[in-house]
Amino acid sequence: MSAERSANVGSHYHGLRLYPLVDVLARVPLPPNCPLEGVSKKWRCVIAPKIRDDSERSHNVAFDRGGGEGEVMRFLDVGVPCRLGRWRSSLVYEVAGADAMKFVTDSRWNKFPKPKIAFKAGWAGPGTRMESSAYHVLISSFSDVFERGKRDDAVRVEADVQIDNESDVEAGGETAAPDILNLQLFHRHDPTTCPPIPVLGENLVWPSFLEDGAVCDNATRLSQRGAVTWWHLDDSGELVQQAALPIRSSPSVVMPPPLFSLPEDQRRYFESIDRELYCTDECPESVPVKLFLYGPRESYDWFMHDGETSTSGKVASLDIFNTPDEALPSDATLLPIIHVALLESGGRPLISPPNIPHVVVTVNDCVMVEQRRLAYLFMEEISYFLRKCAHWSDNPIIYDHVEYDLQDESFVAGQLIPMLMRIFSECSGLNPYEETIRRRAVTALFTLTVHEKHYKLSPESRNSLHSLLHGGHEDMSAILQQCVWYGRRLITLEDKLLAYWDVPKYWPKPGCVLKVPLLTPSSLLSPAVLAKSEEVEWFLPVVYAASSPVFGTERNSVEEVAEEYFSMSACASRRTDLLALLRTQVKERDPILDELF
Repeated sequence: MSAERSANVGSHYHGLRLYPLVDVLARVPLPPNCPLEGVSKKWRCVIAPKIRDDSERSHNVAFDRGGGEGEVMRFLDVGVPCRLGRWRSSLVYEVAGADAMKFVTDSRWNKFPKPKIAFKAGWAGPGTRMESSAYHVLISSFSDVFERGKRDDAVRVEADVQIDNESDVEAGGETAAPDILNLQLFHRHDPTTCPPIPVLGENLVWPSFLEDGAVCDNATRLSQRGAVTWWHLDDSGELVQQAALPIRSSPSVVMPPPLFSLPEDQRRYFESIDRELYCTDECPESVPVKLFLYGPRESYDWFMHDGETSTSGKVASLDIFNTPDEALPSDATLLPIIHVALLESGGRPLISPPNIPHVVVTVNDCVMVEQRRLAYLFMEEISYFLRKCAHWSDNPIIYDHVEYDLQDESFVAGQLIPMLMRIFSECSGLNPYEETIRRRAVTALFTLTVHEKHYKLSPESRNSLHSLLHGGHEDMSAILQQCVWYGRRLITLEDKLLAYWDVPKYWPKPGCVLKVPLLTPSSLLSPAVLAKSEEVEWFLPVVYAASSPVFGTERNSVEEVAEEYFSMSACASRRTDLLALLRTQVKERDPILDELF
């Protein structure tokens, strides 16, 4: 095993083994438009865990407090996506059968009552304009997505492609949108707009602690290999559960490369990655179809730059498949740790917590179904999303439950608050699962007191609830004042929530500087970072090449990054010169980092 790989052995993040991202992606059959060679070696990652809830008995919380349900809660609570037991999607697979393509093209529902918009690969990616019709195509059936030879028969929406096309950008993107389609069909009861295909997302079984909430939408998604859903947050602070339908093996299916030709130590290392990444031991016929790359909570500013997007009119976001080492900070431990999940056809469903930025790459033609749900135990995420999207240049999706039910005082005061009080009182808090439930119930109640615009309550009711949480109920007050880690600082839960909701309007400043959101556990930070006080802030100069951020050297004040920013800005339109400049910058080296990376 190489030195940099062996150095990671024993390193863990939320109990999950840490890997170089490039090593994990080396075991994924990436499409040509997402080249492994373009991924920096500085990124670290963990693989989304496989939850041990192999029996439907796991849905019985009394049986399962220390098992599957508790494990799901543990990971979702800290913003880590996870793969649930396959039994939670088994009914979906029973209805769909063994061939997803045959299922969706069934003559009973293949044709659409009205044409639907499918998106071409590249839409909402760096340098594109969200409204550009060059990335849209109208299709008349499910079969149109996959039948490339018949694509000419589809009704097209044609326009000039509007992308950032600097003359000196190597691999700066196509000048025409590639003809790779991604269709997301949201199910509606109106037969004049939606085909009568079964709503398979309704058959997904959720963890019981998420059932107190509202189902917001169900969708069926058809995607071709190479389709990319670029960095985004899921809507309205929702959780999403997704399952890929079984597909038949064919010559067009792409699988990870074999390992038998590698030296024994490398083979064993990559086999250990495969065991975490894939579930072929449980479902040998499964095929990898969707790759999810997530940033942790509050890592949004690394990946999406709303200020620059508003200024330029083009999407400014990180092209992780075209950002080399020199375009990232010299201290790699400042970077957020990526969460990697692979969705397999007919395999375990994937559940994603709210408000974690992510990009999704389709690695094989597939059909995926999903259900989206708001959970009252994650109320703080609804408010985070509402505060975040208030500064977006485009219109976010806000569900009716948020706009109407949560603006109905009779619902909030008469149903929601009593429900949260009941959930709290029914848990003793004597085990980690119930302790988390109680803390989340208190967090939800506190959310209702703070955000007057998000939840309708009379001043009297809100003041009464505030008093209850601040001395009126001893246990609730103690939970709200308990100390928790927030990055490197130990603060009260109340202060952590207030800091979480303090969403700046534009940060990073357009084309200027990034204030590093440093939330990685201290044990995974470099000695250089740890040598500074936890109160010290870190800043990076940032410019944009093809609308993707390029970062300079980390400093501890905005003034210190100014000189490098102006040097970078002078050649930002010439990507080759910009990267050459960053390669020649004199940067302090850390011997421990040299070993790790």
